[in-house]
Amino acid sequence: SRYACNSHVSQPIQVYSYPVVQITPSADTICFGDSVTLTLSGAAQYSINGSAFTTVTTHTFTLNATTTYIVRGRLSNGMSEAADTITIHVLDLPTIGVTASSSIICQGDSITLTASNNGTGGASGFLWYNAATGTLLDNDSSATHRVSPDTTTTYRVIGITEGNVRCRNMGET
Repeated sequence: SRYACNSHVSQPIQVYSYPVVQITPSADTICFGDSVTLTLSGAAQYSINGSAFTTVTTHTFTLNATTTYIVRGRLSNGMSEAADTITIHVLDLPTIGVTASSSIICQGDSITLTASNNGTGGASGFLWYNAATGTLLDNDSSATHRVSPDTTTTYRVIGITEGNVRCRNMGET
């Protein structure tokens, strides 16, 4: 019609994008009892495995088992949440047993020390030390070592696992 009336009303709508949560671990595989640090980025606030949201971006955990972390991130206004997940694998420590061919010898005699893997997480190499002095006996990484102590001596052996993550544990005799 000739006499039509027009009216315009505008309402701005603010749209927030979703954060892109990223988890950067100090390592994705560690040894039993070691620590891992998770560094978080991409959001203003974070919640790890259902904890309260916080602005803290670096978290350190000591682990005894493989653990999965779910990190939720949100913008500073509390809107637009996103999540990321990471699994940190924990390797067993080698369980080391140590035996001596004899526990009593005469001065000048020698005995053979033998390290063994007991249980899971077997060692692939061994380091032998004089427990009192901390002195490495030699660079031989075999499971047996022949010694001729002049006095009563305690020996320590450290078992080391193979692979990119080298877990260590020790035994003594």
